[in-house]
Amino acid sequence: MDAGNEDFAFNHVDILILLGSKDEAYRDLKKLLDAGCQPGRLQGFYARLKKKKK
Repeated sequence: MDAGNEDFAFNHVDILILLGSKDEAYRDLKKLLDAGCQPGRLQGFYARLKKKKK
């Protein structure tokens, strides 16, 4: 995955979290992992999603 597409995907996940679309955000994060993105780069998103669930 090139940097431009990765940045777009990160922004898309960010917007989904802000809109409360948790299931869709989790799906996009899974796609990023499957595409080879390093899990450490996604930790902040997972933390935000976990906070939203409470």
